[in-house]
Amino acid sequence: MLDIKLGFTIRNIRTSKRTTLREVADITKLTTSFISQVERGIVSPSIDSLRKIARALNVSIGEVFEEDLKNFTFIRKDKALKVVDKETKSSYEILVSDLLGVEMKPLIFRLQKGGKIKKEVLLEQGDTFVMLMEGEVELFCEEERFVLNKGDSFYCKGRKRPQKIANISSEEAVLLWIKSR
Repeated sequence: MLDIKLGFTIRNIRTSKRTTLREVADITKLTTSFISQVERGIVSPSIDSLRKIARALNVSIGEVFEEDLKNFTFIRKDKALKVVDKETKSSYEILVSDLLGVEMKPLIFRLQKGGKIKKEVLLEQGDTFVMLMEGEVELFCEEERFVLNKGDSFYCKGRKRPQKIANISSEEAVLLWIKSR
């Protein structure tokens, strides 16, 4: 029974995004036949296959298991998921659950002295909005250098993304980061 619900949900997500089986197959390197069988509940996908399908549809794995998604979410500040990266001297908090299939991804970044945002985060597709809430950061976009102080904001459209964001102050820098999908 779970396989039928799972397959039905995957098909609904795929068709709502106007994506064909062939497009999902090309992205995932899975066959159209296999994906069709998953959608009809004939076969159970492995976690790896499910991850590939979810990624191809630009949703989280959790979303394909969710039956009745609400159109809102509420997260208390002490309940936000926090990710710490000691190598880059940074951390971030996820402000909205991916279970909603959100069109934007708001985060709070905290950069210690000398901290920076990882390149992988900077290279994500979509528009980028950054507002500096505390500290001072250096931001490079299209080979141009910007210094942001508390209250300053920056917006990059589409493929024009910041190449580097680093804390240049002696104290922690806090940024509101919103990325569209």
